Order: sequence, then C-alpha cells, then structure tokens
Amino acid sequence: MALIISIAYLQIAYAAAPARMENQDELRFGIIPGLAERAYQGWQDFAKHIGKAVGVNVKIFPFTNLHEAVQAFAEGSVDLAFVGNATALEIVEQGSGEVFAQLITEDGPGYHSLLIAPKRSKINTLDDVLHSGMSLRFSDGAVSSTSGRLVPLYYAFFKNGVQDPATFFKKYETGSHQQNLIKISESKVDIATTNDSELRIFIKSRPELAKNIKTVWSSPEIPQSPLLWKQGLSLDMKRKIQSFITSTSLADAAQTPIRAVLEQMDVKGGFRKSSNRQLLRVANVEMFAEKLRIENDKELNQEQRDAAAKLLFSRAAKTEMKLMFKSK
Repeated sequence: MALIISIAYLQIAYAAAPARMENQDELRFGIIPGLAERAYQGWQDFAKHIGKAVGVNVKIFPFTNLHEAVQAFAEGSVDLAFVGNATALEIVEQGSGEVFAQLITEDGPGYHSLLIAPKRSKINTLDDVLHSGMSLRFSDGAVSSTSGRLVPLYYAFFKNGVQDPATFFKKYETGSHQQNLIKISESKVDIATTNDSELRIFIKSRPELAKNIKTVWSSPEIPQSPLLWKQGLSLDMKRKIQSFITSTSLADAAQTPIRAVLEQMDVKGGFRKSSNRQLLRVANVEMFAEKLRIENDKELNQEQRDAAAKLLFSRAAKTEMKLMFKSK
C-alpha cells in the first residue's frame, strides 16, 4: 500500500549535510524543548549512565525549538536525540537521522490525543464540538506538535469536514499541552488539545485544577516519542547505544542507581527497539493535512496546485522508502 506522507514545506527537501567527524570522547544528545526541570535533570543523569556503558562522555542539551532539532541533524552537530514523532519525521525525510528506540511510559508504548473541556461545560462529545464550533473558544497545540495539533486536526476535524479549525471556531489560539490544560481548568477557553500522558502528569502535579477538566474526545493510539541517532554514527557505537538503552527498564532497575533516574524522566517502562516504521501513522496524518491545504489554497491557480501536488507525492515515494526500509 502506497504511503501517504506530509511535508512541512512545499519545496524539495534539503539534502543532509555531511556528518561531522565522530569525536570518540563525546556524543551530543539533544532533547525535546520544554521539559520540566526534574525531567531534564533525569535525562542528564541518564546520559552519564549511557556514557559509562558505551565508553564515551554523553552530553545532554535541550533544543530551544523543534526547528533547531531538525537543523542540528542536517548539520551533523548532534549524535542522538529524543524528540516528538513529527520532528523525527522531518529528520528522517532529510536523510540525516534514523529512529532506533521508543519511549515506554506507564501508559505503555502509545498514547492518545485528547480534546478537553471545562468540567461544567455542556460540551461532552466531539459531535457537540462540531455542532457548536462557531460559539466556542479553541486552543490548538503547537504547529509541529504531533498529539497537540496534527492528530486532532486529522481525526477530529478533517475527517468530519472541518478543514481549518482556525476559521471554524469563534476564537482560535495555540498553546503547549500544559498551557492548554491550565486554560481549560480555568475556563479561559472552551475546548483545547492535549494528550493523555500530559493529562496524567497534570492530575498528579495539580490535582485541584485537574478536577475542572473532562475529556470529550480521544484519538487512535500514537506511538510514544522516539530516540534517533545520526546516520554517520559508527555501526559499533550504534549497537552499544541501542543495547544499553533498550535493556533499561524501571522493573529491572529496582535497587540500582538508575531507578531514580528513570522515575525522574517519567520512563516507567523503559525503552524498546524501534525503527522509522513507527512514523507511518504520523506521515499519513501530515500528508492528508498537506493535501487539503494545497486543494484549498485560494492563492494557487490550477497549474500551481497541480505542481504542488506532484511535488508532494514525489517526496512521498522517497519518504516511503526511508520509513519502510532500515538502513545499515
């Protein structure tokens, strides 16, 4: 079955830059922006354990934004990374990185996008949202967020005839998962996106506010965030890194120093081996969204629309190969 995949921009993907020379004394490990201080410290400590296992120093640094993560792989300035699925897809598309492991939380290897509403709201279902959109204030997720924006956009809105939530609701804004949870808990908006993992954390950390939130829609399962390595990393180093990371779990670390580290990181189940294939669902979601954007862009004439569609599907074929076949 042919893959349908999205692109972030309607232009030819820029080729990955040559990988930097591998420094055997240090590996650079970038992590998703916006992590809580406790989780960030956990990743720093985890990096030390990885370093001991593979015999080199592993340095953690947070990306300031998702574009920086994509650019870092393109430039070869990062060796490993923990990012969301949508960002991972961009990295794989440009040919500079590859998925090798997947996070497992206490929710398991997958999670779900949610639409949430204030507890006292009369909105209880997705049908209620769709029927009342023009009277509702909506807070969407960040543009590059898989669970905060892309999945709800496809499954909750596009599949139900809403092509652009920004024009469908009375008021439209965006926010991070945590920001959206706070907005709903304080009734500052009527509907917002988040995911069930973030909601669980919010319930634990801010139970009084969480009492004011209810879920009105849940998506199909989304794979938990992946870990990637750069294509230029040596095969021996890849084997060492994957062996250590995927053999690490909270259950197996009952009385070891790494247990507290995993708890800080909210990695209740550890990590399991993965590949680019885990990005297939996200690829299909993004492609569908991009196809609709092309079809509904009133500034494009038919010739431009046909050219954009041709370019889109050309990239789709190339990306299908990258997602379906593991490189050596």
